[in-house]
Amino acid sequence: MMSSNATKQPRSLTSGKNRRSCMDSVVSTDSTAGLSNSVNGSSVEEGTNIWTRLLARRDAKIFDDDYFMAFCDEEYGEEGGEGERDAVKKNGRACSSDRSAVPQCLSSSCMTFRVSTKSNLATLRRHPRLPLMSLVVFAICTGVGLSFVSHQCAAYEKQMLSTAKIHATEAMEWFSDAFDQALAPLFALAQVVKHDQQLCELTNKIGNRGDEGALPGWPEEGKEMLMRDVRGVCDEPGLQARFAEVAESVKRDSGLGKVITGLRVAPAAVMCMIHPLINYEDYTHVHPSNSQVQPYYNGTKRLYNDWAWDKPNHINVLRKTFQVQEAKENRITITGPFKMKSAAGDGTILTESLFCTHLGVSVPNHTVRMIGEGKDAPPEIYDSWGFVMSFVNWQYMVDQSRIHDRFEKLGMVYMLNRTFEYDDHETGEKMTQNDQIAWTPGDHCVSTTKKSAQIQVSKSVNGDDWTLTAG
Repeated sequence: MMSSNATKQPRSLTSGKNRRSCMDSVVSTDSTAGLSNSVNGSSVEEGTNIWTRLLARRDAKIFDDDYFMAFCDEEYGEEGGEGERDAVKKNGRACSSDRSAVPQCLSSSCMTFRVSTKSNLATLRRHPRLPLMSLVVFAICTGVGLSFVSHQCAAYEKQMLSTAKIHATEAMEWFSDAFDQALAPLFALAQVVKHDQQLCELTNKIGNRGDEGALPGWPEEGKEMLMRDVRGVCDEPGLQARFAEVAESVKRDSGLGKVITGLRVAPAAVMCMIHPLINYEDYTHVHPSNSQVQPYYNGTKRLYNDWAWDKPNHINVLRKTFQVQEAKENRITITGPFKMKSAAGDGTILTESLFCTHLGVSVPNHTVRMIGEGKDAPPEIYDSWGFVMSFVNWQYMVDQSRIHDRFEKLGMVYMLNRTFEYDDHETGEKMTQNDQIAWTPGDHCVSTTKKSAQIQVSKSVNGDDWTLTAG
């Protein structure tokens, strides 16, 4: 009987020999032995991290003899399992010395993976709250991270908008001051006209169309109503020399250089003199397109035009200019911006953006009669000497402001708008017009940015509303 029991003893879970055989098949390398020793050590068990302690207990369970032998018996069967366990032991030892035993090594690794997986699942069964706790911790960490990133983004956007506000305010102040400065020469020229006897007498010499002694219309078919024959008056050499001296002085005192061009006087609303009539000096920064001819402006075709009876656009601007003068609004009538080409005929653009400025001149006992508003309306009479006019090279002014560089350094785009009211002569209603007068060059524009990422700075310039938007 004793002999019979002894033969069954090796298959039981208490057999040290068989347990060592199964263990050897898995724990055959120095790294695994190191892990086993580390797990059984006291340093891990004494750790304060719950995850470390759980893993330590799990790994200790994996390398426990009784647990592992139970797994071996479950996989290979209690009866006849000794041979398989011996094979596992043999294969495990072969892994470290014989490369030809790769299939056996893979089988041994597979067993290790299955043991580890079964242990992990057992751990989850014993601690079912671990996945939920992990998800909760992950969700909290993710939420905190996203909240931090969102806060940082909002703070950065707020800082950028604050910086853009400062730059936009400075740019708007610059444009407001520079444009007011560009309009100042017209006020100066108007004062000269009032007090210079030669210039002031021009209205009386030309007279209103149809009056006795007034100079006639232009002696050419089709131009009689468009021009006045003021030759012998406006082209008198002494008068032209005097006006050239005044115009040069006014422009020089403005300090704006090439921004101011083409000063002119129009007594009785007739374009009498332009200085300089042919202008090379103010466009030296422009390079010719298709020829070597220096770009220039030629105002010869604009001389002697009678704005009181001329083209509808001239008539409308003149009426607005006289209405502003009589209302004593102390502001200038502005039209544009326009594009102006060189008179050389090669297609060169002198400026992409040009404003025309007009100021009525009030002199006692002087009147201007102009065509009435409407087909059968009688002529209109305004208490005025006429008007003075100039060009403002707006593109040159924008380039001088360096507003492009200012916002490009911030990684932003901008747009400057001018909003003004005018009378619709067909309906008689007040209309509002919004012109875009400066913007970021290229495909990017403010309209493509979201509203929350934009700032606006507004200012009244010459009675019009100017708005600078940046984002």
